[in-house]
Amino acid sequence: MSTTYWYEGRCPQSNKLLRLPRTALVDAIAYDLMQHLASDDRYALGRQDVWRLVG
Repeated sequence: MSTTYWYEGRCPQSNKLLRLPRTALVDAIAYDLMQHLASDDRYALGRQDVWRLVG
């Protein structure tokens, strides 16, 4: 079974492209991460270069 959707983003320190397959666990972690980042002005809503859903 291949993954159709995944989250991807660049590490701000290494500039490496990171990918996570979209699963229920990853969705829950991503939700918590986005809640945390929402309190940081560097990751304001509308920034397209932080994380995106691909698929």
